[in-house]
Amino acid sequence: MDIVYEPKDENTSETLHCILSELGIVRVKSSDLQKYIYCLSDFFHVASRYKEKLICWSGSDSGYPRGSAYSAAVAKEVRDGLIQFGYIELEGRFSVKKGLAQAYRVIGSEVPDKLHFKCHGIGPLVVVREPKSKCYGKPDKKGKSLSRRHIKSIEGHPTLSDYENDVDRLNKLNLQYPLVMPDGSEFVTHKRIFVNGRLDCGGRHYGGWLGYNEGERLQATIGGEPVVEIDLKAAHPNLLNALVGNGQSLGNDPYQNIKFVKDSTIDGDRRRLRDVAKRLVSAFICKDGAIVKFPVGVKSEFDYESGRNVTIPFRETYWLDHSVDYYMDQIFEEMPFLHQKEKAGKDLVFLESEIMRRATNNMVGRGAPCFLVHDCMLVREGDKDLAVGYLYESLFHHLGYVFPMDVSDSGGFSELVPIPKGYPISKYSTLIVNVTNSSWEDYHTLIDHNDTFEVDGFNVN
Repeated sequence: MDIVYEPKDENTSETLHCILSELGIVRVKSSDLQKYIYCLSDFFHVASRYKEKLICWSGSDSGYPRGSAYSAAVAKEVRDGLIQFGYIELEGRFSVKKGLAQAYRVIGSEVPDKLHFKCHGIGPLVVVREPKSKCYGKPDKKGKSLSRRHIKSIEGHPTLSDYENDVDRLNKLNLQYPLVMPDGSEFVTHKRIFVNGRLDCGGRHYGGWLGYNEGERLQATIGGEPVVEIDLKAAHPNLLNALVGNGQSLGNDPYQNIKFVKDSTIDGDRRRLRDVAKRLVSAFICKDGAIVKFPVGVKSEFDYESGRNVTIPFRETYWLDHSVDYYMDQIFEEMPFLHQKEKAGKDLVFLESEIMRRATNNMVGRGAPCFLVHDCMLVREGDKDLAVGYLYESLFHHLGYVFPMDVSDSGGFSELVPIPKGYPISKYSTLIVNVTNSSWEDYHTLIDHNDTFEVDGFNVN
């Protein structure tokens, strides 16, 4: 569940206080009462969307890291009460060995109508998880959150406090301009999650809107205004190429150049096979060693014999006729630098997250709200050029050159963003440009061939 909500109106507040009394949670200190209201708000916000459906609700301490609005103990007390009084019921048995979480069914008839919630902005800003531990016969355990005293700063990198201040400024700005989804759900807060116990591993921004697909996100509003989504094209292949490849441009869409994608003659087949290529490349980059079998499927369907949702295998999802080696060989033929992934020397997710961080900080400095979806940025339509300018500046700052991005709007239209005149598109391009005293709103005409480059002097404040 998302841990972000509180009552939006007096009627909702009174209803939740009555439910707390029903659950027997009445003799708590007044200072703790609000924590139970936060927890109930989160449950009923989710329950109103998933009546008669299954939800998962974390019971471990790791699900409520430092800075959360309430603790695992509060969540357990509320959850036990909701089960006892028939708001939810256990669904089957969960299996740690199979990597499954306990599921609960929401009893829709018990969920009150006309409850309204808003984001409170309270929550962890930065979470650093300890290294995963491999367990024989069981899935890798997700690392627990480290306490502050066990998180060490890394020389040459921002400190934990620096990262927390970044996210805090972003969240405070977004509180004024919430992201509202088509179903009415409201989101505000990001948190950054680092892994392997390090501040230079992972670091992506996370928020509840990541549970929505692109089409749903593009129907959202930020502060009541339409949105666009700006996406770095083939981010991880481009970043790996910058670190261990020859640094030449991979083109507007490197996945389209892979033989099994390029040889498809039907648009629908080409889109399907491009998605196959993208998922296989991502799986290979994120995995230790080679890929010897297809990734786990991502889609599921209801199985009437077992009465459960079952995962559809990757091969069936994409109607594939060949072995994984057939597809990987053609991917390596087009992107030979993938073989050198162990020599990258940097965590690609961290590099991606730092590129987004620099652009995001500049957006916040200009009072422009934004919401991150890994290598994408969701912004108000009127802030599109500003965001594109800062993303190109950040790419150049980190790589020394840029690669393409595209913009999708609420009408479902997607277009490739022109690279500003003068930006290098490979590490061997030579040019000199100046961005120090420029305005980024008009990124198309920002750069002149006669300018000189001083990126270290760039200051948006």
